[in-house]
Amino acid sequence: MPTGALAPLPRRLGPGGPESRSPEQHARLTADVVALTRVAPLAVVKVHQELLSPYTASVEVYRGQNGVGLAHAPTLTLNGAGDFTLTWPAYWTDEYDVQFPIRIRMARASACSSFAISAPRLPVVELVSGRAVRVRAFSHLGAAIAATTTVKVW
Repeated sequence: MPTGALAPLPRRLGPGGPESRSPEQHARLTADVVALTRVAPLAVVKVHQELLSPYTASVEVYRGQNGVGLAHAPTLTLNGAGDFTLTWPAYWTDEYDVQFPIRIRMARASACSSFAISAPRLPVVELVSGRAVRVRAFSHLGAAIAATTTVKVW
């Protein structure tokens, strides 16, 4: 049986033992689970950028509603030093072969760098379309930095 904030999850409706739930309890739990998925972020992506010539950027970690791991990560396009775009597919398919359209409503980003002198300021995030996010990460002096940027999208 699952544990955590939503435990115990209902196994069957109606009377019949400690694992049974009334229809009202089941409806409430279902509504709570749906509410959680609506406010949970679509994805959290960690992108690492290097400033060595040529500039490189790569997705290091991906956790999203469509899956966990780099196989589910969006396409990364490097626009220049300290500037990249993440593009998700138009739809993602769950384990039951149900397709869900991707429509990003909001995004936030933070960056960290190992060089104290080039401390990053808060990255600028721009919604390019309903499924693409552009991120620009620069230091407080306006120079591009080698940093790991965490992008959270809803």
